[in-house]
Amino acid sequence: MNTTSQRCVAKEGYFDNKTTVCSRCPSECKSCASLINCTYCNQGLFLRIDNFCYLTCLARYFANSLNNSCTNCPFECLTCKNSSECLSCDSQSDFRVLNRTKCVPLSGYFHNKMRVSAKCPQTCALCLNLTFCTQCNVGYFLNPDNLCKSGCPPRYYSKA
Repeated sequence: MNTTSQRCVAKEGYFDNKTTVCSRCPSECKSCASLINCTYCNQGLFLRIDNFCYLTCLARYFANSLNNSCTNCPFECLTCKNSSECLSCDSQSDFRVLNRTKCVPLSGYFHNKMRVSAKCPQTCALCLNLTFCTQCNVGYFLNPDNLCKSGCPPRYYSKA
């Protein structure tokens, strides 16, 4: 008996539907709050963000066997093994490629702590952010302010 609600507590696999008899959870659910809201899945199934249990998780989630749920991958991964190892990246939409177990930005893009890599300034071939180039496109020179410009500032010369 739940002392707060003064109702009987439902057995595992059932939920209190506020009538005199508890209802059975969907067969995929070990426990549930309703017919459309699983709270824990049976072994081998994983709870997705729609609160239902499935054999697999969607892209950007991994099957977490510790709590039988689909857990977010690191933000840069398309698919992942766990919360720290990427298995694949999305080069078309996120502008990232796999480098061992991490997704790294494509050339001309930089890591901005968001799912989609940001584009380097037009004159930079490689950069750390919008104001720090590390390599310039052909015809541009890396200046002391870490930006690529068409020429060198006074008192500097190009080492070609």
